[in-house]
Amino acid sequence: MHKSAAVLLQQLQNNEQIKSTDYQHFSTALDQLRLEITNLSNELQEISRQLDPLTGVYTRGGMLTKLRNDLEKVKRGQFHCSIIMVDIDNFKAVNDNYGHPVGDEVLHQVGSFLCNHIRIYDDVYRYGGEEFMIVMQDCDKTASKQSTERI
Repeated sequence: MHKSAAVLLQQLQNNEQIKSTDYQHFSTALDQLRLEITNLSNELQEISRQLDPLTGVYTRGGMLTKLRNDLEKVKRGQFHCSIIMVDIDNFKAVNDNYGHPVGDEVLHQVGSFLCNHIRIYDDVYRYGGEEFMIVMQDCDKTASKQSTERI
């Protein structure tokens, strides 16, 4: 698109009449850019619907689709998959003693911590109120146990 625009601008600077083919190239490139922006916007909206606004991790709804896909790969023997459940002990006491805003901050910090301490291709989901699930792709029992203890 930039090259097409440069051609049009050069023609204008030289007081030349803009060629219809040059304008058509620019117009086609512009339409393609608009389509790509629309597609990207739609993808971002879909991703934002799958993220928990409080913790920043994926929601339980997105988890089910992911687990179904992973299960099929496991059945075909393509890879191992491990699931780690994380539950914040005594979370009700945090809300009761310090209030829900502090409890919300705890949930946010736990979500961030989990995301920062997993492999880039693993996923963290908010399973319930103070429950999180980590889905670890291509991870056997030994590696999963090591990761769980590290976390």
